Amino acid sequence: MHYNRIHIIGPAGSGKTELALRLSNLLGFPAFNLDHLAFIDAAEGTFEQPRSRIERLSAVEDYSKLPSWIAEGTYFSWVGKSFKNADIIVHLNSPHHVRAYNLRQRHSSLSNNDSNERLNYLLEQSSSFDSLYNGRISGFLKPFHGKLREFTGPGKAYKFFIRLSQK
Repeated sequence: MHYNRIHIIGPAGSGKTELALRLSNLLGFPAFNLDHLAFIDAAEGTFEQPRSRIERLSAVEDYSKLPSWIAEGTYFSWVGKSFKNADIIVHLNSPHHVRAYNLRQRHSSLSNNDSNERLNYLLEQSSSFDSLYNGRISGFLKPFHGKLREFTGPGKAYKFFIRLSQK
């Protein structure tokens, strides 16, 4: 089976962006980082200028109509169309210590108070994701349960897609 519309979810530091970029290169599909759809200043890493709900919904509507795409990000209140149109929803459930390491590596080159505050925020979000997932998020994803595949890291998910592309 080939998947043409892929949505990747998981906590901060789990490897969502890495997997999306690797799959985009492998499959030739456009990748959409939901942080960039949610925040005007996401590329700068400041996340202080949110886009309006209408802008976010419109962006999701636009990419969801494409015949192939990869969306990555853990937002739920405005990406229902993405989940509905996805052929597969990949849940990266990387171990907590791996997520923490990845987040620290990502922020190691930045040494200012804003970066330290952002790192602490992401570490806290990553730590609380598992209980949030087991509570609210899994309930939200219940209608899409048949599309959900869980992997313990981006490498394992990537190997799964490599095997599929070779068939």
